[in-house]
Amino acid sequence: MKNIVKRLKNIIYLGMLSTCFFSNQSCTNYETPPPIRADIPESGPSTSIRKKVLWINIDGAAGQVVKDVSPAQITAMLAHSKYSWAGLSDSRTLSDGHRQSEDPVNWSTLLTGVAPGIHTISDGSYMPNITLDPTKPEQTVAYYPNIMDYIADANPAYKTLCITPWTDLNTNMLSNAALTLTTKNDEETKEATLRSLQEDDYTFTLLSFSGMFHAATAPGAAGGFSIKNPEYVAALNQIDSYIGEFLQAIQERKNFYYEDWLVVITSNHGGTAEGEYEGKSEEERNTFALFYFPHYGTSEMKEEMMYGVAMSSTVGGVVNDPDRIYSLGAGKSLTMEIIMQMKPNSSNSYTYANWKMIIGKYKGNSGATEGSWGIYRQSNRFDIYIRGSSGTTQPQVSNIFGDPYWHTYSAGMQSIGNRIAYKIFYDGENKNSNTASVTAADVTTDADVLRIGNSNSDPTFYVAEVRLWDALLDDEVMTDNAGKLDISLDDPHLIGYWKFVPEALSEDGKTISNQIEGKPDLELSSTTAGATFTVDKFPNTLPYYLSKPENVVMEHTLIAPQILYWLGVKIDSKLTGRVFLSGYSEAEEWREYE
Repeated sequence: MKNIVKRLKNIIYLGMLSTCFFSNQSCTNYETPPPIRADIPESGPSTSIRKKVLWINIDGAAGQVVKDVSPAQITAMLAHSKYSWAGLSDSRTLSDGHRQSEDPVNWSTLLTGVAPGIHTISDGSYMPNITLDPTKPEQTVAYYPNIMDYIADANPAYKTLCITPWTDLNTNMLSNAALTLTTKNDEETKEATLRSLQEDDYTFTLLSFSGMFHAATAPGAAGGFSIKNPEYVAALNQIDSYIGEFLQAIQERKNFYYEDWLVVITSNHGGTAEGEYEGKSEEERNTFALFYFPHYGTSEMKEEMMYGVAMSSTVGGVVNDPDRIYSLGAGKSLTMEIIMQMKPNSSNSYTYANWKMIIGKYKGNSGATEGSWGIYRQSNRFDIYIRGSSGTTQPQVSNIFGDPYWHTYSAGMQSIGNRIAYKIFYDGENKNSNTASVTAADVTTDADVLRIGNSNSDPTFYVAEVRLWDALLDDEVMTDNAGKLDISLDDPHLIGYWKFVPEALSEDGKTISNQIEGKPDLELSSTTAGATFTVDKFPNTLPYYLSKPENVVMEHTLIAPQILYWLGVKIDSKLTGRVFLSGYSEAEEWREYE
């Protein structure tokens, strides 16, 4: 009820102020009485430094098209921007029932800073898509704040303004701004924004232009979201001229010297030459982003993509191993490496139920049978589990499943008499190594199937690569392999190497080829008839790659964290994205170098 009342207040307030902005009748101006006016000191420019943000979203602007057209104003901004033409919007498919211009999935990710699988918003209600169980009255629905919530909570004096043509977005997502305006077209959006920059003092302004989107999707539009569509290109150039007017208005503000403006330009999705935009193709996901500050140097983000397959409650992989080349027994050694990205559950937690196998072998119905071994996830711990003819060992590393990034998990084992030597590496760092008493002779009689994932497991991870050696690798090699998406095939001990990339996927979508000639492939194991492996495209977020601020693939989850960082708002740990603009913070001290 509280939220409903708040929305009604905002709508009433919006209606009153919209009349002032857009009606033919101007608002009445009341003069300050002379006796009072005499007591008001002349206002001069403030000398305190104030951070401000102007966020311009261009709906449906494909990054590659913007790059190829090279509109004058945006091109001029690049000399002082951190930017990318190869941004990646959400991997989502809008059904016919949800197909609408606003694209609520991408907008929700942009505004909340959390991934679609977490915010679960899928339609114009902008409400989480959660099925409540009536038998569980204690069940709660997780709502994620949007950027206006974070700004207002950090400093109630920070005024926020949102100007877009999207009615559902404004009513159901942006009504918590100090002022939200719904415009009819890009010209109205431009005029409202200019007036605000010239006359008002908002800390944060978000506006959305829809001209490019409408030019690409209008009935009979020739060329869709492509440079061959003249109307699409014309809309881009028109918006580009508006951006020039905004920058001029900012420079003419009386306090301009004491205001540090971050101008953010984004697009929410791309599209195809046929006018499609609601799918998962690379053209439909291609966006761009630009972070402009007059004192930045230029830096184009170095995008590196990777691929992966989801291992879920219905999809896993098996390697038939009748010769038991992937076995652990007396006198044998085995090293496993897997590059994974963990998926949070609906509560945005990375803690799942115990004993979910990632890779290994088990006999019978569980790993509690002699001859079973593997890498398991136990809550938020990484475990090696080995059950021999005498004894069981389960060395572990705690608290390493807790973020949405890609990581390299490695485990090496060597049978020495009645003991097992083991070591566990995480992103190339030795986290646990020792020996344990386990008679491994009977592990040789393990199952004849190697499993990756488990049809009975939670939907917990994506996998990019799996590698196995019939040797206990040296520490230096395990450290060097961490984060590598391609390793040499020359090592004679490398006996299994599965890369979850499009070229390794069979035509029927059911087999991932083994990179090692003559070794068995990985086959789909699913409880769903007709299921296939789906290879998805992801930004490279491996730690070695993210160690440099320019190594960024511009995902929608990254936009809100940069804006909050700029405004000095504490970054909530619930956000999926990370801050990278802090790597260029020296430019923010420009006044010290004048």
